[in-house]
Amino acid sequence: QQYVEDCEVCCQPWTVNLHYNGDGTAKVSVTPLDQ
Repeated sequence: QQYVEDCEVCCQPWTVNLHYNGDGTAKVSVTPLDQ
């Protein structure tokens, strides 16, 4: 799952990537939208 969200601190957009593993755990990564 991937979506864009504004940072509550700096108001800049971030791309949030969310991946669920087979064991039910989640991996989340966040990067600035301009990268």
